[in-house]
Amino acid sequence: MKCLIQRISAVVLSAVLLTGAVSVSAQAADVSSFQDVSQTDYYAQAVDWAVEHGVTAGTSDTQFSPAATITRAQAMTFLWRAAGSPEPSTAVSPFSDVASRDLYYYKPVLWAVENGITAGVSQTEFGPQVTLAYDQIFLFLCRAAGDAPQGSDWSAAAVAWAKENDLTDALTFTAKGACPRSDVVYCLWKQFEGDDTEKPEGTQKPEEEQKPTDPEKPTLTNETGATLTITTGFLDRKSAIDISDFGLEASQAEELALEIADIDGANPYGVTHLNAYEQDGQIAKTLAVYYTTSTISVTTTANHDWRYVSNAALAEADRVVDQVVTAGMSDYDIVKSLHDYLVTHCDYDSRVYTNNMPFVSHQAEGALLKGTAVCSGYAKAYEILLDAAGIPSETITGYAGGYHAWNLVQIDGAWYHVDATWDDPTNRGGDYIRYTYFLKSDKVMASRSHQNWEAVYSCTSTKYDEDLPTSEEQADLEIAQQFEEIVFKALDSLPYQTQAELEAASDEELEAAYRVTIQLPDGQLDGTPLYQFFDDIREEISDRYPDLRLAGTDVWAPSLNYYRDDIKAEQERRRAIEKEEQEIQKPEEDSQDQEENTQEQEEESQEQENQAQARIEEIKQLLEQAVRNCDAYGSEITLTGYTKQEIQKAVQNLRAYGFNGYTNSDFHLTIQSNEDGVVTIENLKKEQVFIDQAVKEIEAGIDQKTERIRFYPDPDVDFTKYSILCQEAAEVVNAAGYVTPGGLVQGRDYEIYSVTGSRNNNEPWVLDVVARYFLSESEEPQEPEDNQQPEDNQQSDDTI
Repeated sequence: MKCLIQRISAVVLSAVLLTGAVSVSAQAADVSSFQDVSQTDYYAQAVDWAVEHGVTAGTSDTQFSPAATITRAQAMTFLWRAAGSPEPSTAVSPFSDVASRDLYYYKPVLWAVENGITAGVSQTEFGPQVTLAYDQIFLFLCRAAGDAPQGSDWSAAAVAWAKENDLTDALTFTAKGACPRSDVVYCLWKQFEGDDTEKPEGTQKPEEEQKPTDPEKPTLTNETGATLTITTGFLDRKSAIDISDFGLEASQAEELALEIADIDGANPYGVTHLNAYEQDGQIAKTLAVYYTTSTISVTTTANHDWRYVSNAALAEADRVVDQVVTAGMSDYDIVKSLHDYLVTHCDYDSRVYTNNMPFVSHQAEGALLKGTAVCSGYAKAYEILLDAAGIPSETITGYAGGYHAWNLVQIDGAWYHVDATWDDPTNRGGDYIRYTYFLKSDKVMASRSHQNWEAVYSCTSTKYDEDLPTSEEQADLEIAQQFEEIVFKALDSLPYQTQAELEAASDEELEAAYRVTIQLPDGQLDGTPLYQFFDDIREEISDRYPDLRLAGTDVWAPSLNYYRDDIKAEQERRRAIEKEEQEIQKPEEDSQDQEENTQEQEEESQEQENQAQARIEEIKQLLEQAVRNCDAYGSEITLTGYTKQEIQKAVQNLRAYGFNGYTNSDFHLTIQSNEDGVVTIENLKKEQVFIDQAVKEIEAGIDQKTERIRFYPDPDVDFTKYSILCQEAAEVVNAAGYVTPGGLVQGRDYEIYSVTGSRNNNEPWVLDVVARYFLSESEEPQEPEDNQQPEDNQQSDDTI
């Protein structure tokens, strides 16, 4: 038996499970792995460089998200890595919002402050979640190069420096516009491309950077958010407009507000003058605004107020409600149906990042009539849909990695948050819907990046805090239900389910029914959903059909394979009766023959019997030798020149008495009914030796806490039989309360999750016994240093 096990370090596997990716050599990655980066893109070479030098490796294994915005924390981390990840000399942060040493950007920020690259957005705040603008990355790179922008306008000076140093050759930008990931790595590449500093290979991804907020969780840039906030303040005639969330310096805020107000031009808002409360160089928190007594025109409101709802949008909301809402729906059903309609009929308008998005995408009309919108359009559209259906709701604004809008909805007297924008993944097309932000409490929304929202109502009910399955997961559940119906329909129709039916069946019929294979439709369920189905159905089958013993699951077919212990018990009962009858009847038959036959008949009969017995003995010797030569995987022998009755006699005799070195429970012989003279042989003794050896191998793997205990069968071995034997060994070690030689207890310390075969193309088969392990009550889970949770559970856009 060739039974080699490849043990993978439990420590390495734990790291894989925690980070979601195995550390890889930087040279192994390039843009060919990113579905959203083409070799013809101007930033393609920069992305290659960034991956090779450990600056970033995209937002997933297949996505780089070039158009996604980036925060100041992420940009500083990129710059720090491009510089070789130098260790800062100080360990104390001067910023209140960069206080925890567990933050992935803690060292990069300290290093940047030491080297005069940044002084933060104020004396006490760095602004890690503030969206990065072009002039800011130019300024960082200018200072990192040892230069300093000249003149009173640092923004213009930084842009001029970037152009002079060829950082902007391929870029189209505005100084205050949000700088996307593609252009950040492009600028870094242009400045650092000649740097041959060795970077450490296999750098592991910090946990903060595993799950990007963009583009899956799109938010408005700081400039766009500030523009909407200032415009809304003008429309509402506010004398003090709060813009503290946007990280604008006082002069920038005043410049933006004056541009919106157009005091010396059309002055649509009737503003006489304005100023920031803070001095130049400080982050602006409040704008003071003074107005004339003139009123705002309807045209100004329609063209500049994201809250404006046109008659066409109202009519479309009524049409949608008439189409979607049916009689008898509960308030919950209505709220969910309209949420699903909006998510599947509207796409996030990515033109907001390139400054060419029409304003209607900020409004309900964009979401309902144009099919594209940003958060404000989603939220306002959802509000008027609910209003048309008679469901109380409000549109609120707050901060979620940037300026953001979503809804509060009332069901059965309780208020809940709904963020349809973030439930509409921008990387998934079609009818994919998730419910991560559907009917959530204040606590859940705060834990999922939403903050500083308008406290219109308190959302304290946790009734719907548990996430519903996504539309894709729901489809998998429906397929799993169909699979379950197939499985139990097949099991309910198995033959010989009563003792009377078992006793009436022939030996051949019982042998044919001993192994049960339930074939499932191929291609409908695979990966994790299929494994989960096998795991769930196995327990239910065990409860409902105790006589069925699992022989294995096949994810490639896919199929479930079982042995029937009730048939096995009937076969053993028959062998016992045959043995007893032979012991009693044989002397009686011999005596009766002697009395009835003449001497001549006796001699003739004796001669025939002797000849037949000799042939039976020959068959027995052939079978005995075949059993001894049979390995653990079984074999066949073809007996020629003998009658069917002689073969049956020989088989029955061996079944009853066994032979030297083998009892009748050490082997199994089956006469094939469809092929003359063919006998199938199972050497149960060698099977048990195989199983015992496999048990030892599995025990050793369990004691070393190996997640995948790997078996390599010989290529010429019957892999199905091989996997069945390994499955039986796994069941031994997976029995409730089983204790390994190392003292690990099944159910307390470990459990075996699956036994799965796989191969690549025409390569030999490999069999994995997959186990998982549990922490004892005395153990505290330890997080790797590079794998810490981000501050306030915020998750960054980037992966390494």
